[in-house]
Amino acid sequence: MPKSSDSDNSAESTADIIGHLSEAISRVDTSRSIAQEENAVRPVRSRALRLLDHRARSEQELRDRLLEAEFPQASVDTVIADLVESGLIDDRRFAEEWVRQRRTRRGKSRRVLREELRRKGVSSADCDHALAEVSDDDERQLTRRVAEDRARRIRTAPADRKEKYAHLRRIAAALARRGFPAGMSQRIAHDVVEERITELSSDLDGE
Repeated sequence: MPKSSDSDNSAESTADIIGHLSEAISRVDTSRSIAQEENAVRPVRSRALRLLDHRARSEQELRDRLLEAEFPQASVDTVIADLVESGLIDDRRFAEEWVRQRRTRRGKSRRVLREELRRKGVSSADCDHALAEVSDDDERQLTRRVAEDRARRIRTAPADRKEKYAHLRRIAAALARRGFPAGMSQRIAHDVVEERITELSSDLDGE
């Protein structure tokens, strides 16, 4: 009987050893896998951070740039997910800043801004949120500011009706290219051209 017990204990000890070895091998394999994954994503993360340091980008825009650099899809997905979780990529915040800067610096209309954001992969909901701050009155004021900037390029009062309407068409076309509504663009173009002609005529009278 004791001999049988020793045999059972020996079998259990062998099984325990095998189990511990399997666990150790599994831990080594897991560590190796984690290290390999980190090595794979490190250059992707480095490139992504350099791109974000240059300027803010939407999630889709950054993903496209990384894939264009021929990084593996899986590594790109991992890095993008990490950046979203950390808040370094935030499409809603990106859309808000894009609208603010493009209206201030480029005089872009709501329609054009929406098109630009959609091309960058920003969702309709995030576009709506960013553009909700732009009222109809804001849009009219911006249209007029852009038109006035164009009208200041008129240096002399038009010699005739044909020249006057040539100025009007050029300003209206510039507004249309920025995406402002045609009817509003025509009205504002007409107003600023008339105001500019009056200003130039007054200068001549003063001389």
